[in-house]
Amino acid sequence: MFGISFIRTKKLDHLTTECSKLAITNVELSKQNARQSKTIMELTGEIRVLNSKILLEESINDELQKKLNQKYPKKPLNKKLYKKR
Repeated sequence: MFGISFIRTKKLDHLTTECSKLAITNVELSKQNARQSKTIMELTGEIRVLNSKILLEESINDELQKKLNQKYPKKPLNKKLYKKR
């Protein structure tokens, strides 16, 4: 009986050790997932900011182009230079 009890205890110790290793690995993976999730959220925020900046720049460029066109309207082409032969 003592031999069987010793084997069971040894198996139980082995299982306990394996469960501890798996638990530690699980915690490490959870930490990595949290870091990656944070990184993804940070990148998403940065993309939104960059998109907003691009839209603002496009809007400013459009306004400046309008003002430029009003101040210096395009002159009609000199048709005499482009006579058909």
